[in-house]
Formats: sequence, structure tokens, C-alpha cells
Amino acid sequence: MNTKYFVICIALLFVYFTNELLAQNTDYTKNVLTISVHKDQGCGIIQGSTRTWTPDSTPPGHFTTAKDSTKGYSIGTGFIYNYKGEKYVVTCNHVLYRAGEVKGHDHLCNIYELELIGSDIFHDIAILKFKNAREAETLEALELKTEYDVGDAATTVGYWRLDGEFNINDGKITRGDVGLFDLPLVRIGFIESNADSEIGYSGGLLLDKKTGKILGMNNSRHSDTEKSYALSARLIQRIAGQLIEKGSMQRAYLGLQVSENQDSGIVPVRIDNVIEGSPAYPDKKKLEGRIIEGINGTPVNSIYDVLRIMESISPSDNVLLQLDIGKVLLEASILDAIAHEYITTHTIRENHFDQCLGIEIVNNHVIVKRKKEDVETEVEILTIGKDTDLVFCAPKNLAELGILIRIFSLHKEIELGLDAKHRRIVKVDFAEQNDRRILFY
Repeated sequence: MNTKYFVICIALLFVYFTNELLAQNTDYTKNVLTISVHKDQGCGIIQGSTRTWTPDSTPPGHFTTAKDSTKGYSIGTGFIYNYKGEKYVVTCNHVLYRAGEVKGHDHLCNIYELELIGSDIFHDIAILKFKNAREAETLEALELKTEYDVGDAATTVGYWRLDGEFNINDGKITRGDVGLFDLPLVRIGFIESNADSEIGYSGGLLLDKKTGKILGMNNSRHSDTEKSYALSARLIQRIAGQLIEKGSMQRAYLGLQVSENQDSGIVPVRIDNVIEGSPAYPDKKKLEGRIIEGINGTPVNSIYDVLRIMESISPSDNVLLQLDIGKVLLEASILDAIAHEYITTHTIRENHFDQCLGIEIVNNHVIVKRKKEDVETEVEILTIGKDTDLVFCAPKNLAELGILIRIFSLHKEIELGLDAKHRRIVKVDFAEQNDRRILFY
């Protein structure tokens, strides 16, 4: 054998086995925490369809044992994230719902007091800080990996068991950049794998098995297909800094209500309304009723295309709409509390309400004025959701209500519950007869 090629082969083998060894020796003990939630506040999500295990099954015994050991009412997983030299904990937003107190637990049963500093309901991600930053000195962050291929070996990592072992399952990536449109809440930007993830894995790691780097954050598992889904490292990288610095994700806002009628064969995405006071309002007559064919040069074939494109646009960007009548250039602003208030009042005024005359905030309570049998009454809204699939406690202001309206509008309707169990409802229906989906940006 030629000596030169022999040396090259030996070098390649050395690199391969070194990478394998590094991946196998990755010290997850310094990166993964069990997240326990305490002091149930009775708000946040109070019901929810689960995709983690089938309805007729029960959680694994080690999950119950681990949960009971933390003395929390529920547990999930979190991982260490380094941002500008400071250490934080990343987990799923749904892990923290209703939590009045949050704690992290390592493999040695050390307990860390944590505090929520930012979250995003749509992407289901939350950032926690250590109340005592010095306690995090022994913990380390793993590197994110934003590039991958279908077929790459992957590993899911979940919470710690009481024996000091973490939950781990191997598999392969089966799809990338997946949209989950059949969930109670629409999701985008996920990695699909056949590496199993049980209840409690939410907020844990999807790792590249070869390098030990983070591909994504475990979010859900489809009980029928047995596929697991993780929010991609690319999105974590984009969102985490915003949540740490601002407390929320900074989205672009134009002031458009767009819709898609999914009952029809060919499904154009149409601009229904332009919201008063929005960046697009000066062009209201030009925009309303027009079909969106593209945004910033990217074709639009469905309302989910609009969602994907707009989620990638920054508030400071210009947005070029390709319409059926030509191009319109708009300057985006930030989707802030004021914009969400406008979305709330616009929704009440423009969309069909079941016996609803109006809505207002009285002493931090959402009050709906309704008319039944010619009698006008006022009722307090205690829950918000749809078909009991996903139900939140009522927000305390119009901006918080606007956030939920934006999320549920993609599901045709939103229900305002008149009791704590979401049984008596006032319905906000975005389409009386057809399967019409709404999106606000």
C-alpha cells in the first residue's frame, strides 16, 4: 500500500473514533436537570390533550417515583444554556404552566432555585435563571448543532432517575423542519425522530449521537406514529437571546388578518382585514380582499407558509407582499402589547360572536357583555380555549387575551369559558359555516 494513503486512512480512522469517544463521554451530568414545579397557581394550562402517551396507559413507574421525590406536582426536563457568559436553563413552556415555584435537580439530588424570565407560548419554550448564580458554576452548557441530515443517529435525553441515571433512547432523524398542524396548538420548526421520548422528557435534549451536540429540545411524542418531536437548535438559538433580554419573542407586526378556507380545493390566502392603527392601515383599501402570492420573494401556497415566513422576519425589516394585483412594500413594527390590544378589539368587532355584545377589563377581570332572550348581562371570563383540548385561565388584560386569540385563530374558533371547568362558553367563531383559518401579523 502507498505509504501516503496508508497515513491518510489511519488519520481518518483516528478522527472517526475520537469523535465517537467524545460523543460517548459527553458529561450530561453537568448539563441536564430535572425540572419540578410547585405551588400550583391554578393558572396557565388547566387541561390539555397529551401526545406523550396513549389515554389508556399510565406514566412509567420511574416517572412517578422521580416526581414524588421532588415533592412537586409535576416534572419535566431542562438543560443548561450559555448566553453572553451567563448560565440559564431552557425548558418547554408547557412544563411550567400553573407553577408558582420552579426547581432544578441534578443527578446528585442537588436542588437549584429557578426563576422564569421569559417564555413563548407558540414555540413552547421558556428560559429560567438561577436565583443564586454561583450555584451554577459547576454546570456546563453543550454546544448547539444547527445542521443535520435525515438518517443521522440521534439520542433523546430526559429527566434524572433516583438511581442517578438519566433516561436515554437512541434512534434516527426521520424528518427535518416539520410543522405540527394537528396539535391543539400549531407548531413549526421541529425535528422528527424515532428516538423515543416518554412523559417527562419535555424540555430535554435531542442530541447528535456522533458529536454529542444539541440538535433540539424534546417537546412531544405522537402516540400513533411513535415519532418524537424536538424544537430545532436553530430556533432555540434565535429565540433564547430574545427571551433572556426582552422576556418575550420580538415578532414583526403589519396589522393584517389573513385567512384560508380549507374547505375549498384551491386554497388562496386572502387578506380579510387591516387592523386600525397598524403599519398596514394607510394601505387598507389597497390590501383588503387581495390574495397573497408571496412574501419577500418566497411563494405562499397556504396560511402555514405565511406563518413560517413571518416568524423569520424581524420587527425592523421591510416586508414585500406579492399580491394578485402587484407588489406592496410595508414597514413592520413590533408585535407588542398595544398591537395585541388592537387584535383583541378588532376580533370582537369584525368576527362572529355567539350572543356577545362586547368585552372589557374591569379590575383585572375580563368581562363579556352578552344578550340572551333580549336581556343584556355581564359575565366574567374564567377560561379560554377550544373543545377542552387546550384551556388556559383567563388573562387579566386585553393584550394577554390578544396573544391567545392569535394562537387559537388558526383553529377556526376560540371559546371563552364562563366557569372554571370550561363547560359554559361564549364562542368567538372566525367562520360560521366553512373551515376558515385565521392568522394575525
